[in-house]
Amino acid sequence: MKLSTSNSDIFEYDVAGIPSISVSAGGSGYGSAVVNISGGGGYGAKAKATISGGAVSAIEVTNPGRGYTSTPTVTITGDGSSATATSAAPTSTTVSYTHLRA
Repeated sequence: MKLSTSNSDIFEYDVAGIPSISVSAGGSGYGSAVVNISGGGGYGAKAKATISGGAVSAIEVTNPGRGYTSTPTVTITGDGSSATATSAAPTSTTVSYTHLRA
């Protein structure tokens, strides 16, 4: 949406991103793990895994991405096995910025 005043334009748009990812099963044998996020109609979501005792103990969303219309699939790869995780449903946040005209 674009709103205009005499000396500025205000742009607003919804960003539907991934708010969180929960570990369903920590698996075993992990020294490192990569979190892959796919599907859901959006792009750009990134997350990192925390390893404790060889298992994935937590996943932190480092970039929620944008444009998600459904819950994406989360897979965990690395040197261990059997870790699984589930994304929360995307949530919309309104982002706005103002462009001042000279």
